[in-house]
Parts: sequence; structure tokens; C-alpha cells
Amino acid sequence: MGFDGKLKRRAELGKLIEKLEREQKQIDQIIREIDPKRVHEYYEVQEAILESLDQEHKGKFEALIDDLVAWGEEECKAVYIAVFFEGLRLGHKAF
Repeated sequence: MGFDGKLKRRAELGKLIEKLEREQKQIDQIIREIDPKRVHEYYEVQEAILESLDQEHKGKFEALIDDLVAWGEEECKAVYIAVFFEGLRLGHKAF
């Protein structure tokens, strides 16, 4: 890649960094807007449910929650990967 190619790539990376920083700020804003009281209430309800269960059902419930969290992580990861590659595809078409 020649010097002009490197300059062009640097500009592309700059735009990508700006886009990622905007997204990061949006996510930070969403996190700041989460009401800590509501999160605390959720955990209180979850703890009450766990305490009301016998040991066998408590283990099953905890496994279910772990599975749901893992599934959610995989769903988010799949969406981000798809969006990332779609962005690359569209970016490639633009250049």
C-alpha cells in the first residue's frame, strides 16, 4: 500500500473511531439512565424467589437464569457481529 493508500486508510479509521466513540457515548448514556432503585428492586425480587425454593428447585432456577444470561449474551454478540459485517460491506461499497 502506497503513501496515498495509507492516508486514505487512516481517514477511514478516523471515521470508524468517531462512529464507535459516538456509539460508546450512547451506551454510556443508557447506562446512566438506568434507575439504580429499579435494578435493586429486581435483585430483591430475585433473591426472594431463590430463598423461597427448596435446594433442588433453587439450583434449577439458578441454572435457568445462567442459561438466559448466556443466551442473551450470545444473541447480542450475534447481532453485533452481523451489524459489524454489514457495516464493513456497506463501507466497502462506499469506497
